[in-house]
Amino acid sequence: QFLVAYGEECPPAVVLCFLGLAAVMWTYYFSMRALKRVAFEMETIAFFLTTLGFCVCATASKDHLVTEFAAMLLGIGLFLLLSCVFKRVLYARAEHHKSCYKQCS
Repeated sequence: QFLVAYGEECPPAVVLCFLGLAAVMWTYYFSMRALKRVAFEMETIAFFLTTLGFCVCATASKDHLVTEFAAMLLGIGLFLLLSCVFKRVLYARAEHHKSCYKQCS
């Protein structure tokens, strides 16, 4: 739609950022499926809202779309980092509680 709307004036950053967004979404989906995750409700909503943000940014200021793309990549990276950290903490606490329960029994 942006190619049709902008015509010849469409900067390549707009096309590349939207293609990059699609590539990141599918890469995330397939990598999580490979890790046997099946619930993607939160991620689907986040990617939908990111797409809307990209659309607003592309219509308002084409120059800031690359910054928006970098911020999205940073956000996904932080999300994955925090989810790994919290997952390890939760598993460690669960193992600790199991061992305490066995000792008390």
